[in-house]
Amino acid sequence: MGQIASETDTVIYAWALMTNHAHILLRSGLCGLSKFMRRFLTGYAITYNRRHHRHGHLFQNRYKSIVCDEDSYFRELVRYIHLNPLRVKLVKNMSELERYRWCGHSVLMGRIKGQPELVW
Repeated sequence: MGQIASETDTVIYAWALMTNHAHILLRSGLCGLSKFMRRFLTGYAITYNRRHHRHGHLFQNRYKSIVCDEDSYFRELVRYIHLNPLRVKLVKNMSELERYRWCGHSVLMGRIKGQPELVW
């Protein structure tokens, strides 16, 4: 995700990869959201299928996108996305959330260094 974001000038503000879906808050680059998502989802599906010796579709539906154009809504989305693993009990507490590698919470809080293309 980070490599494709860098190559497409996409800025990723928040992310949480869950067991059956993902939340990603981003600002698309010049190539647009659809190109970024196509590269990301197709690339992931190909890699996953190769790793697990399978073929065919990996994702059930098209991604869902919404426009975020207000600061207060933006802040709420960042909070919602980063706390989602805690909310659905993938982690037990904030301490575990800070170590959950599939979420940007610890990067945002400055606890770990994230890849530059994944933080603003």
